[in-house]
Amino acid sequence: MEGIFAFYWIRKYYPDAVCSSKKLPGTGRPVLWTGQEDVSGHLVVLEGKDLQAIGGYYKNTVFVCPSEKEFLSVHQNAVIFLKEQAGLAAVMNKVLEIWDLYEEWIKKLDQAVNRQHSYTALIESCSSLVEDPLALLDKQFRYVGYSKNLACENGYEEKYVDPQMYLPLEDINYLKAMPDFKKLEKIQETFQYICIENILHKNVYSKQEYIGRMAIPSSSDPVKEEYYRCILTISARYIELLYQKLGTFHMRKPSDSRWKQIIARLLEGREAEPDILDRVLENLGYSQNDQFYLLQFRSRLPQQENMLGESLAGNMETMWPGTACLVYPNRILALVNYTRYQKATGKTFTQELAYFLRESLLSAGISRCFRSLSFMRAAEKQTEIALETGLLLDSTYWYFRFDDYAYWHLLHRGCGDFLPEQICSPILLVLQEYDARQHTELNKTLCVYMKHQYNALSAARELCVARSTFLKRMERIHKLTGLNLEDWGQRVYLEVSYELYRFQNAESKRENP
Repeated sequence: MEGIFAFYWIRKYYPDAVCSSKKLPGTGRPVLWTGQEDVSGHLVVLEGKDLQAIGGYYKNTVFVCPSEKEFLSVHQNAVIFLKEQAGLAAVMNKVLEIWDLYEEWIKKLDQAVNRQHSYTALIESCSSLVEDPLALLDKQFRYVGYSKNLACENGYEEKYVDPQMYLPLEDINYLKAMPDFKKLEKIQETFQYICIENILHKNVYSKQEYIGRMAIPSSSDPVKEEYYRCILTISARYIELLYQKLGTFHMRKPSDSRWKQIIARLLEGREAEPDILDRVLENLGYSQNDQFYLLQFRSRLPQQENMLGESLAGNMETMWPGTACLVYPNRILALVNYTRYQKATGKTFTQELAYFLRESLLSAGISRCFRSLSFMRAAEKQTEIALETGLLLDSTYWYFRFDDYAYWHLLHRGCGDFLPEQICSPILLVLQEYDARQHTELNKTLCVYMKHQYNALSAARELCVARSTFLKRMERIHKLTGLNLEDWGQRVYLEVSYELYRFQNAESKRENP
């Protein structure tokens, strides 16, 4: 039994008890001092006069002395003084109760690992030993388990557990923004971290890799603080043993795993076996007429790209019915059954999405709506195009729909490896050269004229010139280029050329802000 465990509970029975040492070793079963046997490695209950007569040092031994007058006695071993007169038999019985309590706890930890295979049982075995809620979170801030009754009684559940069993998203974002938070994953011993709350932590590892963290509120009482450190340290060892057996903190339903495997297969361009796909869709309650969107999420803060993971994916899956997320390095893909979402919520998806993106500092690219899952690979490409083009043209937006940028992409692909001046209409190039030499605005005049659908009066107003001046400019353009606006093909060529130049200008501004 850990010495601090014994001292903490002795103080429960004898509140004035003190200890002569700050460090208490682990000891064996409690014994009553008789003056004959070797008591090394035990928790020894004895009278004050016997303590004075004992000399030397006993390895891994702690003495419990129910006497106040010997409080100032000095001994090489740690001594717990009760500071009050008490019968040895009564003290021995209390110490044996503490031993049984410890043994029962270790037994429950062992059963949780080897019989129940349950993190919840492991956490609950600690609940009767602490006054504050103990919690286990994975590395994505999802609760594996926590002391539910204590959390409710102390107000922690309402404040720090969201409906999806995650730490609230605003707290997650706050912690991720702390410059030293990532470094905490390397701390082996228990540690105190004051941020949202003053909390004691113990990291949990698997094959030397950080997988999660135990946490309990810190205490201003140094004895209670050390006791809580003891509880965390012992519990963490059993959690690591259970993780070795299960290989995970969260066991998914088989149907969920199969659905995500199918999505991943389709994204790779491979076909899904029709019978298996039909069976999985049937189990999910999906129909062939359901509408889907694919979304891709990326962080707006490059230094936090590695923070994209299961916590965000889990939030999406629980917030948005009909959503399945796949987590990749630096991005998340989410397949949303829009039909299921609308039936379940009745909300406008893009409004909910915008709020989520703002809170999480993310950007999202949204594919075109589709029904056939064979469209998946193309949808992924659409999300990439939407993100890349949207961030280029509308960097202040939070999400980008492919349908809003498909035209721009078509223009960009149409240009191929050519620069705009190498492929655009020669009429536009002639006007650019003339304007550069003569300091005129013929090129702008033609562009505005086309934008206003060849309405001379509207174009003249935008250019802030008289209609007669505008007409003279158009006459000059005809003479210089031979422009024939009756030719449909020439008009389309010119309009596409102007769009290509506009796209190039937007790209240049992004690269050279």
